[in-house]
Amino acid sequence: MKASHSMLLVLLFVKIDVGPWLWDLVGDFQITFLPSFTNEFWRSCLFLASCLFIYLAWSGPNFIIRSMALREDVRESFAVRWASTWRLHELAGDNVVPTVLLFVTLSVLFCQVLQLNFNKNCIEIFAAAQLAFVLIYPIVNQPKKENLLLMKPGNLSDEIHNLAASAELKLKNIYIGSGPLPTNIEDRVQNFGWPRKNNLLIHESLIKRCTEEDIKALAAQQLGCWFYGNNIRAFFVSQIVITHTFSMVMIFIRQKSSYSQWNFPAEVYPKIPAIVLFSICFAPVTWLWFTLQMHYMHRKNAFLADKFAATQGYSSELSTMLSKNPAAASETKIDWIYSLYHNSTPQISERLEALEKAREDEEGAISLPSVVDEKH
Repeated sequence: MKASHSMLLVLLFVKIDVGPWLWDLVGDFQITFLPSFTNEFWRSCLFLASCLFIYLAWSGPNFIIRSMALREDVRESFAVRWASTWRLHELAGDNVVPTVLLFVTLSVLFCQVLQLNFNKNCIEIFAAAQLAFVLIYPIVNQPKKENLLLMKPGNLSDEIHNLAASAELKLKNIYIGSGPLPTNIEDRVQNFGWPRKNNLLIHESLIKRCTEEDIKALAAQQLGCWFYGNNIRAFFVSQIVITHTFSMVMIFIRQKSSYSQWNFPAEVYPKIPAIVLFSICFAPVTWLWFTLQMHYMHRKNAFLADKFAATQGYSSELSTMLSKNPAAASETKIDWIYSLYHNSTPQISERLEALEKAREDEEGAISLPSVVDEKH
């Protein structure tokens, strides 16, 4: 159902030339009902509002059918999806193409308000946004100091420092944190700090409910992310994808042929309709390609972090902690290709199988010398 209404939207804009028609309709509406707001900024806002209305009207039956077939609450489902779509960390994570399109749209509107030439200032705006994301967001995202308590020296602290040394990380401090409880049990142990993430945060719930071995297993898994450079790799790949997508969007909206091919009147080059056309006709293919690459990278990173914890001797403990994730109880085993397309991280069952295989390989390696000695 979702794919069918997406295809109908593509047909509307590609075959029936809804884009130019809607742009002209919005212009006529401005002249008739809003004569004081006839500049391109207000016309662009009305065009976007019209596109949003068309999309909601087109996708409405999908929510109704899902509510009837799957017994879902339409309002609750829509609210959850809407909130999830606009979370900053999710936008900056897997939804790279929509993020870039949203950024370009807001930048165009911003330039129209200030009467700036977006074509000339686009590189400066993009560079400023990249710099803000790299420098400001990590600082703002740090844990609050009032929620941090320095861990007292002891066996647990010493063992975690040893794990950090194995991961080639000069761990500075270990903190016990309070505050909201993360749903994912792995997120209850995190590296933080700026510019280097050389501090470790352990949520207080782990201290109260888990054994020291379980906590060390989660710490080893988190330190494995540092050892294999998972965060750095993800950051650079994301920047490459963002820059490439931004370049594609800019080339499309700056070419005059992009407008003539969609039957816009001569010498009419509205950027907002061009962005909408790109998002409907070209972005899905781009998004699919980049999403598969990002998902593959995130899945590989998760397996590498688990591998590090297993090599440190915490395979069984990590398996136990992963099994306590809420998602593990309701998880249904699916094909790995389907999982690669829909999930940015591997299923718990896939990770448990990989850890089990690591234990079997380790036990086989340990028992091999004694078997060889018996034969000799």
